[in-house]
Amino acid sequence: MPVIIKPNDFERWLDCKTCEPRDVNDLMNAVEDDFFEAIAVSDRVNKVANTGPDVQESGVAEAVAPKAAKKKQKPETTQMDLF
Repeated sequence: MPVIIKPNDFERWLDCKTCEPRDVNDLMNAVEDDFFEAIAVSDRVNKVANTGPDVQESGVAEAVAPKAAKKKQKPETTQMDLF
């Protein structure tokens, strides 16, 4: 879990000149259960080629119907039976 620092503790957390790590240890507490929000995203975020602002739009998990299988046409000759 990431450390969540409240705004009123920012200065104390970032003060590395006068505060030792043991002095700010009390700031590392678990946050409330409803602090984070899970947002569904599009599968576009997983592709480097997608760089537009629409990548940041929230997505909706949808059941994807399988693509209709294309019927392979049988060649008129048997020359290419292996392929």
